[in-house]
Amino acid sequence: MLRVPGEIFITSAHRLGKLIQGKQRQMIARIPVSAHRALIFQNTNRLRDTQHYVSSQMPQSRTERNKFALPEYKIKKSDVSNKAVLRQDKLYLKGKLQFQYLKPILPVSPISLTPDTQSVKESREKRDGGNTFKGYAASVSDLKDIARIRQHLLCRPDVAGSTHVIYAYRLDGRGAKKIENFDSDRDWGTGNALLNMMRDKDINNTLCIATRTYNADHIFIGNKRFQIINDLCNVAYNQLQ
Repeated sequence: MLRVPGEIFITSAHRLGKLIQGKQRQMIARIPVSAHRALIFQNTNRLRDTQHYVSSQMPQSRTERNKFALPEYKIKKSDVSNKAVLRQDKLYLKGKLQFQYLKPILPVSPISLTPDTQSVKESREKRDGGNTFKGYAASVSDLKDIARIRQHLLCRPDVAGSTHVIYAYRLDGRGAKKIENFDSDRDWGTGNALLNMMRDKDINNTLCIATRTYNADHIFIGNKRFQIINDLCNVAYNQLQ
């Protein structure tokens, strides 16, 4: 049990899972006062060499952005002079905020400027466990291109009617720097996985979009959806070559 000096204000707390003899149960507590949370984490070293630990639970969107920021954080941290710190979705160097990893904000383009259908390649549909997936890919040169193509697809009833419209993009920036981002559209983890696939295959100057639609009898397919989305977008991308 972690005991810290002073009084900690907890608005709610409950244990998770079933009680199993000889095993620890997780407990989740809501502590609204930031100073109280800080006091707890300042004292977590007292739990060293015990079976107990304390960790913060972030919103899913922030957890996903945290994973997105990890590769750059590890690069910065390799240089000890940077004193790199990653707090949730914010990267600090030498105590100064360098970047906050937010979902992309794309410019809005007039519908008249949306591209024709020929510029967008698409995969076949894939059904799995009551879920219907489809992948799309298009060559892009800037954020305006990305916005136009995304708007073009969202004007299509089959795309607009999807439960999730996930996308990721990579653009050439200055030098070796890439301009890249993703949006999972509440299907947490899919956008980040799609961007990682584009990184692994060195896909540049490309927008990949995936749609996922739930049918009435759909079931939970877990991480399997990541591979399905990546494969379908890769099929669409190969048609651009």
